[in-house]
Amino acid sequence: MANLSNRPINRFQLIAQLKTIKLSTEDEMLATNIRQNLFLAFTLYISPLISNDLKAKGLDQESNRKIDAYYCFKVMIDEYNKNPNFFDHYDPDTQNILKTAMLGRNAVIHCYLPLLLLESENYLLSWISVCRLINQPLAADQLQRVHQQIYAGADFPLRNRTDSDFSLPNFVDSPFLLRPENMSVSDFQRSLQIQVKMFEAESEFFGPALRAFLVNQPGGNKYIHSVMDSQSYLDDLITLGENDPSWPTKQRDVKLLKTAQFARNKLCHAELVPLLERHDEFLLSWSGVCDLIGKEEFAKKILEIRNDLKSLST
Repeated sequence: MANLSNRPINRFQLIAQLKTIKLSTEDEMLATNIRQNLFLAFTLYISPLISNDLKAKGLDQESNRKIDAYYCFKVMIDEYNKNPNFFDHYDPDTQNILKTAMLGRNAVIHCYLPLLLLESENYLLSWISVCRLINQPLAADQLQRVHQQIYAGADFPLRNRTDSDFSLPNFVDSPFLLRPENMSVSDFQRSLQIQVKMFEAESEFFGPALRAFLVNQPGGNKYIHSVMDSQSYLDDLITLGENDPSWPTKQRDVKLLKTAQFARNKLCHAELVPLLERHDEFLLSWSGVCDLIGKEEFAKKILEIRNDLKSLST
């Protein structure tokens, strides 16, 4: 693996450097497993709590429909830069904690697999520190146990949280947690289940299907790396479709691609109400894109996850 010890100074340089790295199949599988576990960690523990903390301070104007970790970390960074006493607890390393927490969120969402392989433990530790900054010691302790399980050699126990025994941390039904649009506990739990299962479909099947198609197109060498970002893949496919006058079903197919990208964005920014109401349509759009690009086996796997979600609601 290329040396990432001299970390680039901005996001664009970081992505450019990461795109020079192609991991082995085994390392990609390991990094994907890490990615899914970190997604569970911040979806079940971090995002609801930091959104609630900002809402209590009158700063989270978006959480009537979402609990977006990106938005929350951005607000926290901005507020701390204006006021070093912004948080309930003082930590001299707060600025680095917040930057690492945001980078960890971006690495998970945008699938920076090489970085996850190297830095995932630091990301999880930063999220534990964020819990302490906002005076949530119970959540910090729960995440500390997750850290011990994952990095003490246990075989990624959080993956069991996606099956029919799916359960949530105790804070989910606590009265202080303000849910989007006064969402009920059962709907909130259901929306988190949907996020977890949709992310499984995106990370294991949808993203890999898009890359497998694009690497075989003209100029496909630029996709031979381990930043498997479905957002950028869909951007490129939409542009390809819109600019190809010979595409016989262009209008229909571009609409499908845009629906798939809309679904991806709702998932990655934790817009719970659309996910709750339209997840079936969203998963069908991903399966449809896989069929469109000739990746039928991936399409079938996404439909299996769709069926899993249906079984969880019965």
